[in-house]
Amino acid sequence: MKLTMKGDYGLRAMLDMSAYYGQGPVESADIARRQYIPEQYLDQILMVLRKEGLVKSVRGPKGGHMLAKPPSQITMGQVMSALEGYVPLMECLPNPDSCKLSPGCALREV
Repeated sequence: MKLTMKGDYGLRAMLDMSAYYGQGPVESADIARRQYIPEQYLDQILMVLRKEGLVKSVRGPKGGHMLAKPPSQITMGQVMSALEGYVPLMECLPNPDSCKLSPGCALREV
């Protein structure tokens, strides 16, 4: 699986927020600084994650972003799907004819 910058940044932001889970909102500037993510790009990523129900945002002086549910209930797959759409783990999944092993491949079933 190839990871784009968007996916990489999104996962790092989610991990950062998980470290502060239960402590209230985290400012995007703080996440950006700790994770070396351009803040404007991070804001775009957080907006997508919010629309997908993975992140909640709070406005105001003590506002910021936080996970919408406990970290244990959020998977890497959910984050990647929200940011990248469906990305097959193997190239042969969407195109089984591309591989001679596809008809009997045990990995395809998994």
